[in-house]
Amino acid sequence: MGFPDRTFDLRICVQNGICAFAVDQQQLFREAIWVTRSGGLVTFSSYAPQFWEHRLEWFEIQSAHT
Repeated sequence: MGFPDRTFDLRICVQNGICAFAVDQQQLFREAIWVTRSGGLVTFSSYAPQFWEHRLEWFEIQSAHT
């Protein structure tokens, strides 16, 4: 990520940062932890697998309207 170790008190990765990007998921978790201060909070959220198809359809509809 390019940030020095222990830079942040809070690190948040929302929505499809875990499943949609072509990244090593374990490395993503490690780096998020490395840049978070001791006692800080690291939070991830992602879509449930059964929701992804509906979300992809929503992205396609939005893309068609731009």
